[in-house]
Amino acid sequence: MNEDNIKQEEAIIREIKRYSKRFLEKMGGFYPFAIGINKNNEIFSIGAYEGNDFPMSQELIEIIKKSIKNEIQAK
Repeated sequence: MNEDNIKQEEAIIREIKRYSKRFLEKMGGFYPFAIGINKNNEIFSIGAYEGNDFPMSQELIEIIKKSIKNEIQAK
């Protein structure tokens, strides 16, 4: 693994921790989410909403996985 990959992984981990901490402090918990990084090293969050205010976590995970897969296949 090269130095750039390590830096990207560290940035993603920092962002996951930041989001998780904010959700826990403000709402007491959170639903599944993901963090991505694009070719320009810009970090972005990936969430899901399926129309229900209290969704099952596994449903959201499947939506997020499908969204990521579709994005990769579109490129």
